[in-house]
Amino acid sequence: MKRAIKHQLGTTLVGLMVGMLVSVVGILASLSLYKTLVSVATEAKVDAIHDGQLATTLLAVQLRIQNAGFGLVGNAANIVIAANGNEKNVLWRYKVDGVTTCEGLRRSNRTVNSRPSIALDYVRATGAGCNDVNALTTMTWTVETTLSIFPRNVTEVIDFSLAPQLCSPYGMDEAGNFYVLTLKGKTAANIAGAQHQGSPLKDTEFKVCLPNVRSA
Repeated sequence: MKRAIKHQLGTTLVGLMVGMLVSVVGILASLSLYKTLVSVATEAKVDAIHDGQLATTLLAVQLRIQNAGFGLVGNAANIVIAANGNEKNVLWRYKVDGVTTCEGLRRSNRTVNSRPSIALDYVRATGAGCNDVNALTTMTWTVETTLSIFPRNVTEVIDFSLAPQLCSPYGMDEAGNFYVLTLKGKTAANIAGAQHQGSPLKDTEFKVCLPNVRSA
């Protein structure tokens, strides 16, 4: 009798190749998903740091700027905004117990880790130059501390303007003619909208009524 031909049992080469192909596709898909998740998480962290720094800086400026003009004749000479090249400054002074203090906020370009950045520094003028008479723009200003650094090449990440306006100090007192400092800041969403869509969201804006600096 002829023996029946036995077919090969077990895994074939074709089966191994198909299984390997499916495994490789699955691994590539997992790596792609992981890369996307890491990228999104990193961007979210950077954006959160940016917005946190922005909020902290705006709050610090609002608190400090309330001193402008205190103990002095309430006019615009006690707070000014000055631009010098890539720098923009808001400078003010006040007087307590016979001592005049001159301080301000400086926005300037700076390179950090080989990346163009925007620095916001708290500056002070000390010595005999800081008095009630000298113009704020003629004083010698030095950086006392850096409030924040934004690793984005957006010049107006924080902007400020000053104008006389009818306002109510602290939102509680009787309205009068005072100077108002307007602070504008670009959040991460503002910057992303400007870079990718061309139509940014409205900037975050704060108006500070200066109770010690009256206008005509």
